[in-house]
Amino acid sequence: MSLDVSQLGATAMGMMDGLAQKERFGDDAEIRTVAIVVEINDGDTTGVFYRCTDPRIFVQEGLFRAAIRAALAHGAEYDPDG
Repeated sequence: MSLDVSQLGATAMGMMDGLAQKERFGDDAEIRTVAIVVEINDGDTTGVFYRCTDPRIFVQEGLFRAAIRAALAHGAEYDPDG
């Protein structure tokens, strides 16, 4: 089985491009934790998978809770590029 991962790469690149244009972070800012959530569907079965660069469960939970709050706050006006 070969999955097309181009959507994953394009989404990550769009996010990084959007962050690079923000003046919120100074020159000394660094990316600390990265988490990826992917849904895969083959027509019969759906699976949700994630991976996080930080193995500590409390960090992963906090990161996902922050992502949920951000998604809910943006609602229908959520702009993935910005």
